[in-house]
Amino acid sequence: MPSFFKWDMPSRVELALERDAEANANLRRWNKEIDARDRRECRACNRKSDPEEIGRGVKGYCDDIAAVLRRARRALRRSGRVVIVVNDSRGLYDGIVRAAGLRLEERILREVNRRTGRRAGAYYEEVLIARP
Repeated sequence: MPSFFKWDMPSRVELALERDAEANANLRRWNKEIDARDRRECRACNRKSDPEEIGRGVKGYCDDIAAVLRRARRALRRSGRVVIVVNDSRGLYDGIVRAAGLRLEERILREVNRRTGRRAGAYYEEVLIARP
C-alpha cells in the first residue's frame, strides 16, 4: 500500500538533483555515441574516435559481467541460485549468463513503480534467476 506521508517522498531538491544527474548522463552518452559515429575527436582526451569503439565497450561490459557471475557461480552451493535484477533492453544477458556457465531458469518482467509520478512512461526491469 502506498504511503502518503510527506517524509516518505523525496524533496524537491532531491528530485531536481536526480533529474540533472540523469540529464547529464544522457548528454554524455549521446555525445560519445555521436562523436564515435562521426569519427570526431573525443572531448575529454582529444583522441580520434572509432565507430567500432562503442561495440568494444559493450563486449567489454559483457565480458566483465560474465567474469563476475563466474566468480559468484564458484561460491554457490549445488542447489544455489543467482538472482540478477537488470533492465536488459539490449538483450545481452542471455549470452552473459551462458558465458558465465549458468543456466537461465526463469525471467520475470516487472513494472517499476515510480513514486514521484513525474515520468509518464512505464519502466520495466527483469529479474533473471540462474543456476549453475
